[in-house]
Order: sequence, then C-alpha cells, then structure tokens
Amino acid sequence: VDSNSKSLFYAELLAKDFKYTVALLLRLYSDKKENKKRLAVINMLKNFYTENEAKNKFGSILMKCMHKTLVSAPSTIFGIFFSLFFFTYVTFLKIIRKKSKFIIK
Repeated sequence: VDSNSKSLFYAELLAKDFKYTVALLLRLYSDKKENKKRLAVINMLKNFYTENEAKNKFGSILMKCMHKTLVSAPSTIFGIFFSLFFFTYVTFLKIIRKKSKFIIK
C-alpha cells in the first residue's frame, strides 16, 4: 500500500470519528495554560485534514461545520470558533448538571 492510500485511509477514518478530534480539543481547551499547545494542535489537525482530503462521513451537522471551519478558516479563527463551542458545551453541562469525561477540572 502506498503512502497516499494510507493517508486517504487515515483521513477517512478520522473523518468518520471526528468526535475524537473534538474530544481532544475539549481537553486542551479545558486547561487554560495550554494556549500554545492548542494552536499547535489546531495547525497540525488543519494540515492533516487539508492534505488528506477527508471524506464527508461526519456524524452530525455540528461535526461537518467544525471540520469545514478547521480546514477553511485561519487557525486563530477556528480557535475562536472552538472557544465559543467549548463555552457553550460547558454551560450546557452546568445547566443539566452533568459532568464530562473530556473536561479537565
């Protein structure tokens, strides 16, 4: 198997399970000290998804929207978008009084 086929396979796999990427970002955003690390991870993910042309196998409209924003927007804009998502997610958890395994306390 050539490296192009492997890359496409991994891209499709990650597109299908993009929620794990979101879970990773949730963990990074829950630690306020990780600003530089967040941007580095966003850039890495952006490059990966851009280079490997992940297929549209996302589970929900939210995931499709996040993926599109990650790939097409500058990393700092995606960071702002994800910060808003993170704040909304944490607020929702507080309202329903539920804990998340993705959030670091």
